[in-house]
Amino acid sequence: MGDFPNVTAWHELTDATLAADPDLGPRLGAALTTLGMTSPEKDELLSSLEGRQDPAAVLLVRVAAFAGPSTEPWVPPAPATVAEMDAALSAAETLRSTLAPALARGPVELSSVPAMPAALARALSPDRAGELAIELLELCPAQGTERDRLSALRAFVVHTRDLDTARMPVARLVRAGIRVRAGLPPEYPGVADLLARVRTPRLLSGLALAIAEGADPAAILAVVEHVARLRSRGSTPVTGRVESTRTSVPPPAASLPPEEPLGSPPGRLPRRTKSSAGGVFGRIAKRWRSALPMGGDPHEGPLEERVDDLAAGTPSESAHPEGDGGAGADHPAYPRIDVSTGTGRSDVVVVEQEFLVTVGLGRRRDHTLTSTGVLTVSAEELIDVVLVFDPHSLATTAPTRQTLRVTAADPYPSVTLPFVASYIDAELPVERRIGVHYVRQGQVVGIAWRTVVAVNSVAEVAGAAPATTRDHRLINLSPLLDETPPDLVVGICAADGADGRRLVWTVYPGVDGEAALDGPRSAPMDDTAAGFAKALRFKIQFGSDPDALYQELAGAGATLGRIVPASVRSVIRAVVEDATRPVAPTILLLTEELHLPWELVTFQPPLVSSWGGDAPFLGAHAAIGRWPLSEGEPRPVPRPTVEVVKAAVLSAKYDGVTKWGKLDDAEAEAAEVTELFGAVSVPPTIRAVADLFGGTPAAQLVHVALHGQFDTEGTAEGLVLLAVDAAGTQTAKATFFSPLAAENGHLAAGPFVFLNACQVGADRAVLGDYGGFASTLLRIGATGVVAPLWNVDDDVAAAMAREFYAATWSAPADERVSVAEAVRRARARYTVEGVTQRVPGVSPTLVAFQCLAHPQLRLTGA
Repeated sequence: MGDFPNVTAWHELTDATLAADPDLGPRLGAALTTLGMTSPEKDELLSSLEGRQDPAAVLLVRVAAFAGPSTEPWVPPAPATVAEMDAALSAAETLRSTLAPALARGPVELSSVPAMPAALARALSPDRAGELAIELLELCPAQGTERDRLSALRAFVVHTRDLDTARMPVARLVRAGIRVRAGLPPEYPGVADLLARVRTPRLLSGLALAIAEGADPAAILAVVEHVARLRSRGSTPVTGRVESTRTSVPPPAASLPPEEPLGSPPGRLPRRTKSSAGGVFGRIAKRWRSALPMGGDPHEGPLEERVDDLAAGTPSESAHPEGDGGAGADHPAYPRIDVSTGTGRSDVVVVEQEFLVTVGLGRRRDHTLTSTGVLTVSAEELIDVVLVFDPHSLATTAPTRQTLRVTAADPYPSVTLPFVASYIDAELPVERRIGVHYVRQGQVVGIAWRTVVAVNSVAEVAGAAPATTRDHRLINLSPLLDETPPDLVVGICAADGADGRRLVWTVYPGVDGEAALDGPRSAPMDDTAAGFAKALRFKIQFGSDPDALYQELAGAGATLGRIVPASVRSVIRAVVEDATRPVAPTILLLTEELHLPWELVTFQPPLVSSWGGDAPFLGAHAAIGRWPLSEGEPRPVPRPTVEVVKAAVLSAKYDGVTKWGKLDDAEAEAAEVTELFGAVSVPPTIRAVADLFGGTPAAQLVHVALHGQFDTEGTAEGLVLLAVDAAGTQTAKATFFSPLAAENGHLAAGPFVFLNACQVGADRAVLGDYGGFASTLLRIGATGVVAPLWNVDDDVAAAMAREFYAATWSAPADERVSVAEAVRRARARYTVEGVTQRVPGVSPTLVAFQCLAHPQLRLTGA
């Protein structure tokens, strides 16, 4: 059955049990869920059930959805020498010959019959170990007093606890065990204490065979429940040859009261004499019948402690019990999002009908996903997976934040959750996106997306257009995991709606921050992002009253603040207003939205921090770095440092150029930056600028002091350069180097680029929407870009550049700040008081610049 034939065992036992007694289904499902399964088994099991709707298939789908990591921590048997195997055979014969007459005489005290030394028991061959187990079990009386039978079963458990279980004859053992344990309470020791150490596929196949050979399916189910109970406590390792320090039962029962069942943990209540249909498994079965929420975690924690968590979906502290695999070497893993629709097509779902989404880690790259690529994980590492989706388009009853543990036994863990697609109307598209953020210690380390198609009925499935699959990789997030990660990561993604008026938000504080939200949030906008940004640019471009401009920007900030969901605002406020911080907090925006100036966000009541002073804007209180979640190759890399060896400066003299006034301050600024870095001057011509963005000269810092223009029609936008005549001489005619032209470039040196597209007087224009030119530079290799979203004043922009390099480069090494922090300091100067008093240099230019970079990006010397 596919690549993982072990799943056949799950089918065999389920089919045999339901064929014999369909009413046992709920109890069987609860017990199988507790056994857990590996991610490959889940994959193959769900694949084998595709399109099936029979009762056994429905039960197994739910088992796969609920099951946690496998509870069988398999340890390969240690090789034994010939001498050890001979000694083991001799010891086994001695044990059998000693125990047989002792049992025949009556009750046996464990201390009266020495157990085989653990080393010899582990050296016994698997076949002989199975034979010995059968021989010892058949010596146990099926009649007599409860005390006598209990004593014999205790002896059996102790004398088989170190045997190799690789080839235990499960069907024979369970039939004999049922005979011996007939009439005893389910908690009493017996064959289940040995079978709990048998690997799950062999166990289930053997139990199915026992039913086929005539065993009572209810009695078989009681064994499964007992095995599940033992495994859920973490007290019974399932190994080939267990370590001597790990036993399947507590110390010899001579120390226990006769009436206390063997294997009971300290402080446990007295034994129960009612059947297993009641008690713990009875309650689980009841919840199973009543359609418990599939977002619960029935595999987590001791069974008795986590029953009540099933309905609430509350994770337990012991969600991943110790002993499920030792620490292993680091290994690569890839994002995984699989959809099981039940429609016959894995890319098509029917609205208002439940489908399953399996998320986690995979062994190989899935080329139908858009993702950030390979992750490096290690055994015993915890990875949180956060589901990201449009809550108006898709819904789930499960917690959207799940914790996975990578183990040696399960190096690629996953979890399966139920989803429902909302009804298709005019506002919702056919295609719906399901995303996952992978979070390690509070930091986002991976992102992946899958698209499915929603149809209104099963009849439409076959004719539905295929879902969009894009083998694209997003940004490389590994540099964000350095020793100084951001204090807060905010994810901003597009919703499924086609009108562009809704965004989906996630937020992740740093390790020491507030608890992260458990799922995506969304909030509507009154206008599209592009429309809002365009209107704001025009207001700044054509406005002249400083007071009016400030009020416009503050009003825009208030509007943007309302777009941010309230729960996200509360986390941002907690990070920003943390008075214990020695420096201003850092925020990384991972965003698909490339228009809106989130740095202008304002909250009510206003943010208060020692860093932002009286400035109301978020970007004055926190150093914000943006990084676009763009697709395609090459992938931009948000590095935390740029080592500047060589710099290049691009500027122009606009003497006599029609429509483009002379930039005296920009020319002076360019000269100062050239001297500061010993930079190369680049001529303002198309050919020279194409070479510059093509990597010649190979500079690690590029400073641009020019006119720039953004044109929504795309006909005249970009850097304003000077055309050349037939002889190659510069003329007084303007030409444009556009974002499209920059796509031809390749910035192999990974430079930091400062786009100071200065303006002057009435010649107010703006270097384009940073989602165009600046993000293009990132895509072709820039490590970071600082650029304005709207028009800037020549004198203020030049002064900002001086202050910027003074803080990031010229200051003593221990006083230098990050690029984002230098931009934050400029924003903090834009206050209502400064505007009202007409303080020189206080203009909208101070808040025009965005930093597209790692929020900790610093410039360093060679």
